Amino acid sequence: MTNKEAETLSMDKQMFLQTRERSQRTPRITCGLVLLCAVFSMVLSILVALLCCFFLLWLSQPQEICSANASVQDTSGIPGDIMRWNWSFVNCDSHLTDVDEKLKILKSGFYVVYVQVTHKPVANVKLSAADSKFTVHLSKTTNAKSFILNARTEYVPLSCRDCTPTISMWAPYHLKENETLHLDLEHYSMDRIMKIRTFWGVYEIASVFDTFSLVQH
Repeated sequence: MTNKEAETLSMDKQMFLQTRERSQRTPRITCGLVLLCAVFSMVLSILVALLCCFFLLWLSQPQEICSANASVQDTSGIPGDIMRWNWSFVNCDSHLTDVDEKLKILKSGFYVVYVQVTHKPVANVKLSAADSKFTVHLSKTTNAKSFILNARTEYVPLSCRDCTPTISMWAPYHLKENETLHLDLEHYSMDRIMKIRTFWGVYEIASVFDTFSLVQH
């Protein structure tokens, strides 16, 4: 055997050994990746289970949500068309209070404000063509300036003697401490209101983070 043939044989043998070494190493790498994926899946499953437990714990906690509701006060014999309200509060000692027929915000936050004003049946009130509609304003006063948050107008069908047109409003707002809310009628007599179906109110929108804080304490 010549030197050239010996070198060729040596190179072939070396390539064979390298190829066999790679083929033996590949299953080890594959097994490592499979093991890593299995560990990652297990950790992810544990995290999901913990999140579900925390969420169920949050749902099981009593939600002390502040809510306030106002119904129309009996204004018989009281002159003027000021809307007077009887307020009822639940869990609102540090959140809301009523001042001069207005609702005062004691704690800044997000609140839902709802309103319903219902007109008496046309047959029960004296109306003219000028009374064919009524408008309700939900307003906010801040720093001695008043802003209309929402306004709705409803038409009164004078030909429908039994109709009770109703204005309904509902919306969330971010309200700040010391701001006040009030409900106003535009060119509208209190005598036209159906008191048992007229009300408005506010309830706090609780955040998940506030609730988790309560759970920790």
